[in-house]
Amino acid sequence: MSPDEIRQLRNSMNLTQRQFAAALGVAFVTLNRWENGQTKPSGMGLEKLQLSAKQAVLGVEARSALVAAGAGCRCAGC
Repeated sequence: MSPDEIRQLRNSMNLTQRQFAAALGVAFVTLNRWENGQTKPSGMGLEKLQLSAKQAVLGVEARSALVAAGAGCRCAGC
């Protein structure tokens, strides 16, 4: 998944980088580096992004889908 695709996915869900990072269970700086092309998602990170993309296409809230799939959420709102 390219940096632009990651950014577009996050924007399509109307999430900030911090919110999306929390939903994915990764650090804000990790997501920021993915979006800026400084690093690429690991296997697990890529799986979480792909799951989010599938859920976004289906119109299901990504955070709920990730939590239900056992990916966890570190945000205070859950």
